Amino acid sequence: LDFQKLAASLTNPKSDIDGDGQATVKDVGIMMSGWR
Repeated sequence: LDFQKLAASLTNPKSDIDGDGQATVKDVGIMMSGWR
């Protein structure tokens, strides 16, 4: 995953999903649970 896109999706998830759809809220949830 692209961490910059991931951070951007955290800041504005709707914008990123509407943009390229690569970093989704689901992806963020998976990554966040992975960090913990």
